[in-house]
Amino acid sequence: SPDEAAVYVYAPLPLLVWAALRTGAAGVSASVAVLALTAITGTLSRLGPFVLMPSAAISILSLQIFLIVAAATLMLMAAALAELHQARIAALRSKAQLSLALNAARLGTWEWRMHSGRITWNFAHASPTDRNTTKREMQARRK
Repeated sequence: SPDEAAVYVYAPLPLLVWAALRTGAAGVSASVAVLALTAITGTLSRLGPFVLMPSAAISILSLQIFLIVAAATLMLMAAALAELHQARIAALRSKAQLSLALNAARLGTWEWRMHSGRITWNFAHASPTDRNTTKREMQARRK
């Protein structure tokens, strides 16, 4: 029936989403190529969900639209995930460089949370003498 056939259109999407998440653009390309080959072969053999259309031309057109939309969506997802991965790598690299610079200069960092007025100091990179001096000065200024 047409309702049952419509369900089969979406059957490969979880596999394609998995390919986008785990293997990136290369995996999506390979998966979409296999899906296209299988779907085109099935449609031309009068098998599958796209066969229920009134004519062969409409069946092929529906299949093409499905493949274009699926491939474009999944490629965009894979590209966005690759960009996110690169941004995370850049952030970690930047954090490591800051830590190295703070260690070399023997400095600490501070964070001021404006909404609460709280100031947090991180003395992990500062020398012990600087830590004690800064703590005493901060306590004196708070009073």
